[in-house]
Amino acid sequence: MPGNSYRTILKSTFIMGGASFANGLLGLMRNKVAALMLGPAGLGYIGIYLNLMQAGAILTAFGTSPAGARQVAVAVEAEGDEIARVRKALFWCSLLLALIGALVFALLRQPIATLLVHDATRAEEVGWLAVGLFLTVAAGSQQALLTGMRKIADFGRMTVLSSLFSALGGVAILVWLGPKGILPFILIGPLFLFLFGHWYVAKLGRNRVAAMPLRELASRWKGLLNVGLSFAVVGIVGLLGLLAIRSLIQSRLGPDALGQFQAAWLVSTTTIGLVLSAMATDYMPRLAAMIADRPAAAKLVNDQIEVALLIVGPVMVALLAIAPWLMTILYSARFTEAVGVFQLQVFGDILRVAGWPLGLVLAVSGAGRGFMLVETLATVVFVLSVFILLPYFGIKAAALGYDAMYLGYLIAAMCAVRRQIGFRWTRHVLMQIAVILFVALGVVWLHSQSPLGAALTGLCIAAGMAFYALVRLGSKAELPGWVGQLVRR
Repeated sequence: MPGNSYRTILKSTFIMGGASFANGLLGLMRNKVAALMLGPAGLGYIGIYLNLMQAGAILTAFGTSPAGARQVAVAVEAEGDEIARVRKALFWCSLLLALIGALVFALLRQPIATLLVHDATRAEEVGWLAVGLFLTVAAGSQQALLTGMRKIADFGRMTVLSSLFSALGGVAILVWLGPKGILPFILIGPLFLFLFGHWYVAKLGRNRVAAMPLRELASRWKGLLNVGLSFAVVGIVGLLGLLAIRSLIQSRLGPDALGQFQAAWLVSTTTIGLVLSAMATDYMPRLAAMIADRPAAAKLVNDQIEVALLIVGPVMVALLAIAPWLMTILYSARFTEAVGVFQLQVFGDILRVAGWPLGLVLAVSGAGRGFMLVETLATVVFVLSVFILLPYFGIKAAALGYDAMYLGYLIAAMCAVRRQIGFRWTRHVLMQIAVILFVALGVVWLHSQSPLGAALTGLCIAAGMAFYALVRLGSKAELPGWVGQLVRR
């Protein structure tokens, strides 16, 4: 029934999207304090340290988090103690990988600081990021368990609580230590994520299973790593590409320009994270369950893209309309250059929302090589575009490269998925993409003529788009109660 698909998507989006929104809002508030106290240069170092830590964690985890979630979900349906055995294998695999990754990262702190941070004197600080790497990988196994067992509400609570305590603790650290608190400001996030992850996993009950022979553990580890390979490669390539962009900006334009890019990037990724988090926790397992039924899978993809665009479209137009004031409120008046970067980057965000569900088709259908190829080519386009455009457009080259990346990604993913499941966009989805891009372009142009006029016009259009989204989603999802009655009227 069509309404069921929309209703399921809306429910997961509401839970995970709400958690992501709270998480992003707390993160922006935390970065607001960092921007005020440290300025663009300090925010730039925070960005590159976070990127280093995340890149190391993804390289270390080797995709065991999404692969583990998939194996846990399968084990839940099995009989006997299969779920306990999968939990044990996932725990020990993640622990060993976290220890090895943290040790290697710490040993390589000097070349990492020299090559990627462009400051050999920061090697000791880079070495301490190994602690955050360990905690991030360990927390990933906890998230995989909660996702695989469909504990979506607990997953959302874990995310919000860890973000809340990280924000409060991070602000207190900066107030106390100032610029010397950058490192603990970064590490406190993975710490609370691990602690609250442990809390909610403990609520599942102790994992009581007989001793497993090493041969069985090794066999299960091999299965985890085989499934996680494509996710690991994609994650590593994406983060290394972003790290290369940040390194280019810092080396050519300086740390202040890097801070401007970081400010725009945080606002953009926070907004898009609202929808992508829902896709990661609900859409991917549902797609995997029906991937053999090509027409059903194609319909689910169209439904997911439509819901995502209906939610993101009004939000992005509204943020475009108030971008100059938004950056001042979230950061400070010193982040004026971030406004232009964010406005250009929005076009790439729209293309990303339309293309990301297509990429996941390749990931769950067994076309791991195609998934890795599409993602890698897109990242290469991003880095090359920025490298070529940086001397001509300055910091805005990062946004133009981002747009080029997701335009190429959308085209490549569409071609691959059409061969995989015979997918074609519905006319309604195509019109949505075109209308959102056209409206966004109009608002950006109006800003060049009259920022206040663009703000008023953009907010009015965003309100109209939000009303249409409410009616469309309410009708398709067949919402019950007074909300459904209001939508039908």
